Amino acid sequence: MLLDVVRGELLVWADDEGRSFARHALSNVHSPTLRDLATRAREQVVEACAEHDDAFAELWLAAVDRNERISDDALVAAIRRGTMALRFVPILGGSAFRNRGVQPLLDAVVAYLPSPLDRRRPLFPTEERASSSGQRNERPTGQGSALGPSAKCRKTSSKLSTRPYAATRW
Repeated sequence: MLLDVVRGELLVWADDEGRSFARHALSNVHSPTLRDLATRAREQVVEACAEHDDAFAELWLAAVDRNERISDDALVAAIRRGTMALRFVPILGGSAFRNRGVQPLLDAVVAYLPSPLDRRRPLFPTEERASSSGQRNERPTGQGSALGPSAKCRKTSSKLSTRPYAATRW
């Protein structure tokens, strides 16, 4: 089971391989503790988005005045804007073991992270150099790499390691 606090749903996997799952509205869940937990978590997400996004804050205050709930689509859009502005990072739970949470993770990647078309600057800055024939060549600049700077990280046994893969034996 996974709890989607943005959409207010409980995700339950039906098979052992994680291929199919069902979404249940939290209003249909019999556990009041789970409903309260999800409601508090959603309120914290809404407040965090309102702190960083003025347009969303106005929408949220108007909804509070009318005693309404912020729509899921408005919350997703606010999370996307905050993510693209590098103000916060969405965190999702799941497990690659038995594929629990993989589908919601992929949905979140599409919903929250920028597509290549949304990028304002190139991934690798380029510098122009004149070749021996007089033509201009653009090539990526970087620190010791033909493709530019890179960072790799691997989480193992609750320790964050930032060692490069090629130089270290795991």
